[in-house]
Amino acid sequence: MSIVLRRCAPARVLPCALLVFLSGGAGLAAAASPCGGDMPAIQLRIVAAGIAPDIDRTTVIRVYDDGCTQVHRPAYRRDAGEYRLDLDKSALDTLRSRVDRPALRSFDAKRLRSELAAADKKTVETGSALHSEPDADYYELRWVSAGKAASAGWAGLPAAAARHENATLKQMAEAVQAIESLAARSGAVRIEGGTP
Repeated sequence: MSIVLRRCAPARVLPCALLVFLSGGAGLAAAASPCGGDMPAIQLRIVAAGIAPDIDRTTVIRVYDDGCTQVHRPAYRRDAGEYRLDLDKSALDTLRSRVDRPALRSFDAKRLRSELAAADKKTVETGSALHSEPDADYYELRWVSAGKAASAGWAGLPAAAARHENATLKQMAEAVQAIESLAARSGAVRIEGGTP
């Protein structure tokens, strides 16, 4: 999209403004281009459990090595579409330090479920109530650590991290929160040709 500038005589401002609008120069905000690169350095997918599976219900945030960040806001959101924002080196380094942590690098969902089940069993034996979230959003985090792909996934992450004293869940929740906050930034620019 290009912005067309035209010099207008004072008496012809409205017709000239209409001409600029019709020629594709409408609006001051230009659309952004998608981020380049094959594989993002960090990616977060959040699948909303409360939305019908036949509807686009997945938020996707991809952060590339150069700080370019692409955000897909799903169809059920009022601001659905593809967006871009750029992180400076400091913000990118901070984000990487939140994601690439030892407990997350060795993430093992099966082992973690066993640990939590044992903790829950102990809680039941002491008379405390258990909490469950059958329809919880699913969080999938992928990143590159020392040249190797790493990943972690968990349903109902924020509630599980708050309920359990588990370093892995807490670190994952902190990383997810830092990445998810990028999707809510108001400075993101819609990508040209992205879904409305």
